[in-house]
Amino acid sequence: MNHFFWYLPPLFMLVGLVYSATKYDEWPAILRDALWWQIRLLIFLGSLGLIIYLFTRFF
Repeated sequence: MNHFFWYLPPLFMLVGLVYSATKYDEWPAILRDALWWQIRLLIFLGSLGLIIYLFTRFF
């Protein structure tokens, strides 16, 4: 089986960097915003995964 999920974290990092680079010109601001974007994405996907797990476990 091809595990394409291994490509998702680097893809999310690149999308965060590109998105941040469209808003800022200095590297420290780009990296700070990209890190914050990654944290928000991780929280969102983690909570979504937890909700799906709980629904499949208990319903």
